[in-house]
Amino acid sequence: MSLTLACSKVKRVEKKMSGDWNIIEYTFQNPNGLSYKYTASGTLTFNQCETEYCNYNLALSYVADGINLQKYESGTYTVLEDAEHFNLLRLDPMDIVTIIPCRVLHLNNSQMEIELKDEYGNHYLIFEKDN
Repeated sequence: MSLTLACSKVKRVEKKMSGDWNIIEYTFQNPNGLSYKYTASGTLTFNQCETEYCNYNLALSYVADGINLQKYESGTYTVLEDAEHFNLLRLDPMDIVTIIPCRVLHLNNSQMEIELKDEYGNHYLIFEKDN
């Protein structure tokens, strides 16, 4: 019975996550614990899941030390059984897949906050969804 509950919880999270999310806030924390809050814009799109792995696209623009930076990536994602964590499977131009562990900090129908951990540190992003 707990497997059924876990599956339905995962499906509910996948359904809430699916769609186009507008980035409204981006904070980066380096491995030394220093945090930097950036003015950011862009979108994160989670496609509706039909299988265990679903597609995502990220387009992020932000200003750091007066320099305009952009990050574009795509790949697949999967929501883990606890429905609080998910993995992004990022595909780079050399067809190398990097697994990026993520955690949902807050999620409802119109707002989402996530934490992504990569080789550079922790990324905290807040999004809003147009309904």
